[in-house]
Amino acid sequence: MAAAGFTNLEIVTTRTYDFTDERGGQFLSDLTAAERQALHGALISAFIRAKKPTAPLTAGTDYTLRPAQADDLAAVERLLTASGLPTAGVADHLATFFVAEADGVAGVIGLELAGENALLRSLAVAGEQRKRGLGSALFTKALDQARQAGATTAYLLTNTAEQFVARWSFAPISRDDIPTGLLTASALATACPTSSACLQKTL
Repeated sequence: MAAAGFTNLEIVTTRTYDFTDERGGQFLSDLTAAERQALHGALISAFIRAKKPTAPLTAGTDYTLRPAQADDLAAVERLLTASGLPTAGVADHLATFFVAEADGVAGVIGLELAGENALLRSLAVAGEQRKRGLGSALFTKALDQARQAGATTAYLLTNTAEQFVARWSFAPISRDDIPTGLLTASALATACPTSSACLQKTL
């Protein structure tokens, strides 16, 4: 398995067979008790676990990032639904969404702007393409676009991505700290539960 590129190899023994008991004597009747004793621990049942790292995708070769287009809407909504994310308001803000193109829409992120404030939303990557760098590329693209649009602060609401965005130095805030104009302009004001983590970053 190591030669095939697997890492984090782990063997978890679930049973060690004992040939010294009565059943062992019946099963190996041609062996003496001492010989059966010597076999103790020679046969086990086990789970064998390992991980094969996925190769990161290369921008420009394996995928391209581009602004979402009107005919991407159905694919974007399917991807968000498959990821358990709301689709409310996506059609209204599709012009400021970005998609990762890799044999179709393999990833998406949304950006909503209100003055100097930006709301990042709807980050999703297709299951077979996850952990290959697409999410990071999309997130970085959205932050860069927010800066270019004149935003000075970025916000997001999330139930699942708090650890993921920590690498960009987002800090937790109260939901009440999100500018009213930004939150009320977004469908996420009602689509995201009040339990969602609220995060902020100065751009």
